[in-house]
Amino acid sequence: MLRFKNLAYCDATLLGYKKNGHKKLPYDIYFSIQGKEQHLPWYGIHKRTNIEECWDKRLVAVNKIGSIQLASNGQGFYFECYLDQSLRRKPELDIVAPDMLLNQPNKYSVNTPSIGWCNQNNPEGFLVPLGIIPHHGRFTADNAKQVSIKVPQELEEICAEYDISSETLFNDLIDNICNFSNSVFSPRADFRSCQDNFLHQLAIAYVRAVYRAKEAV
Repeated sequence: MLRFKNLAYCDATLLGYKKNGHKKLPYDIYFSIQGKEQHLPWYGIHKRTNIEECWDKRLVAVNKIGSIQLASNGQGFYFECYLDQSLRRKPELDIVAPDMLLNQPNKYSVNTPSIGWCNQNNPEGFLVPLGIIPHHGRFTADNAKQVSIKVPQELEEICAEYDISSETLFNDLIDNICNFSNSVFSPRADFRSCQDNFLHQLAIAYVRAVYRAKEAV
């Protein structure tokens, strides 16, 4: 499942890694944005090997364009290379306040702000929901509609046993029934993703068992 993307360090050119003398995160990741060199602590805690450095130089990293992302544990940063090297931010198209680029929207929001991007195929630019990096210039739009239902106390009690909200329960059930896929090649604007294929099979089996039975009555 793709995480919400931090857009504070987009269109960054990776320059490499250097030791910083710290014990916890011993390397800094160096990059430049609009010609200005910057560095942040690299998320890796191990010593970088010759193999890793050769991989960086020969394949997809050094001198490539991408974004600098915060590690999932909040400790350090890493470089994510744009799969389409012509991809660039186009902030003049943004429909969002600049300070929101650092904030994660609600996972299931139907009102996620949009920001501008462009690439070789779309030089005039296009809008993409905040939090998505459209590596191939495409994404799955948020086509959900808002509904409201009454939640009985009994369901709230069951949710409390598992330390989840009824909203989380319903949304997870939707994700697993629909078997959503949220990938780099086709990111979803609603960030939905099926948790596991086995859970999808269980969820769809429930739907078939209950609603096919009703049709037969």
